Amino acid sequence: MQTIKECFLYKAKKPVQNIENAMIRIKLNPRREMPVIGIKIMDKKYAEGFVKEGVVHFSSPGVWKDDAQASGRQLDVDEGLFCLSTEDNRPALKMDGRAFIETKDGGLYKYYSDSSEVLACCFYGVNKTSFEKKPVKYGVETIDSFRSTVGCSYFDTFNEKIGHEKAVVIIFDFPSFIKRLRNTLVTMGFKPEDIICHPVYYVCKSTPFYCKEPFPFEYFLKDQAYREQLEFRVLLRSRDKFLFERFKEGKCNIAIGDISKIASIQDYYKDGLSFSIQGNKLIYQLATPETIDLDDLPIESLVSLLLQTQGNRLPQGIMSKEEIEKGMNVLEEAIFKKTGITYDRESRTFLNVNEDIRKKLDSLFAKK
Repeated sequence: MQTIKECFLYKAKKPVQNIENAMIRIKLNPRREMPVIGIKIMDKKYAEGFVKEGVVHFSSPGVWKDDAQASGRQLDVDEGLFCLSTEDNRPALKMDGRAFIETKDGGLYKYYSDSSEVLACCFYGVNKTSFEKKPVKYGVETIDSFRSTVGCSYFDTFNEKIGHEKAVVIIFDFPSFIKRLRNTLVTMGFKPEDIICHPVYYVCKSTPFYCKEPFPFEYFLKDQAYREQLEFRVLLRSRDKFLFERFKEGKCNIAIGDISKIASIQDYYKDGLSFSIQGNKLIYQLATPETIDLDDLPIESLVSLLLQTQGNRLPQGIMSKEEIEKGMNVLEEAIFKKTGITYDRESRTFLNVNEDIRKKLDSLFAKK
């Protein structure tokens, strides 16, 4: 039974961070770190199209705002809020040419920009800085392991509706994914400056503040109550009205091509999701354990599993002596059944190996 999975970890350069997040005047940092891993939760019926064809859907933050009451903590009721002001500060406000709506909430004035002029797509972003060093023992060896966890509370924010089963798509090379998305949008006619990719800032929206950045950067601000979402957004603005309307006519979908080499579809995680980096491998937890028939595995895979089991170096972590013994017995039986060869544990030698099997094993050890 397999409960975790390995893949190659694509490394991204770590830019300098200089974050200004004042309560009164908020300025975004365009050089903030790009996540190395992206997570996208969607209705299960759309997951295969997202991975096999790269179909990315954009939607209006205004729709999120309207649906916020029915969708629990997932959506921010103050999407597009760029200023919260007292009566005294109102005359001094500079709206920077924004089209805005003013509302009053108690003794404070709220200013929202026009959400019809933007479309967005959102992801959970896992940064390299979120991984903590936690050495792991494999027998007598200790290997450096770096771990990061997406808590179950994040997945709880997405309320599953009847008839809307959820899937989780994990994008292992998020920088490459964003680059392909940007390039495809540019080929459609969007200007690079109208494609804004940036992490969301979490601020206190109950205290007077003003977003220093021009429209539409207020759509990268959410209330601190949502900070567990670690959201990364790709935002489109509508300076070319004809192009924007044509994109909307296409149901706001864009296909960037097959991303199955850098993404995986998993069932919904109800108990959280953990990642571990060991060397250049990313190991991640499966939502649902997968059962693998040993008869279907090639001899190279069986031998690799056997050696990892004997050395107590399976990615799942440390096993007891009883678990190692049981695993060795099962794997030795499967290898004998498939090839007729046996294994001497003390000398760590395979016996009765014919020339064809020897070439396969030589190839396996040459890779290592």
